[in-house]
Amino acid sequence: MMTAGSLWSLAARARAGVAAQLAENRRLRLVLAAGGVIIWINLTLALFDGVDARRARLGGLVDEAHRYELIIKETNWPQRQAAAEALVEQTQQRLWPAESEGIARADFQEWILRTARDSGLGRAQVRIERDLAPKAPPGMLPISAQLSADMSPNALVQFLSQIAGHQRVIVVTSLRVQKAPLPRVDMIVTTFTRAMPAKVASG
Repeated sequence: MMTAGSLWSLAARARAGVAAQLAENRRLRLVLAAGGVIIWINLTLALFDGVDARRARLGGLVDEAHRYELIIKETNWPQRQAAAEALVEQTQQRLWPAESEGIARADFQEWILRTARDSGLGRAQVRIERDLAPKAPPGMLPISAQLSADMSPNALVQFLSQIAGHQRVIVVTSLRVQKAPLPRVDMIVTTFTRAMPAKVASG
């Protein structure tokens, strides 16, 4: 086992050997100096990046605290609540009415078919497409119907006007017009109804 004195002697000889190599080898000195400079630059950049990140985070926390302070000082929360409730009620009034999901789909399909015929679209065919329905906000259920019909420009404009002017939210999510051999239109029309609560199975 090596004693403490032996370890110190070994370390001293190693330092002396390194010093001798540095004194004799100019290229080695330059490499070590360059390496030291690179390390110093990297440490400096890392330090500045850390300071900037902390400064940005602190600024964000200060801004957030200021927003909370303004919220606490608000005194018109009852009026805001009433306005929010009125907006929710107004939005719900624009949803397609239904006692159930099945009734909503059947009613919407029948309305699309009747409106297409009344607008002058010929040989109209309508079917509900579950897979084509887009995503809906929480609490809403999308209902999409695919319409295929013979068309004239006036009939198509009339049909789209009926959709745009309806009191319920109805949007055309896809539209394709075929000119030959017979003018025909294919479109997907979507409305939204209130999501029905899931039925709990009775034991």
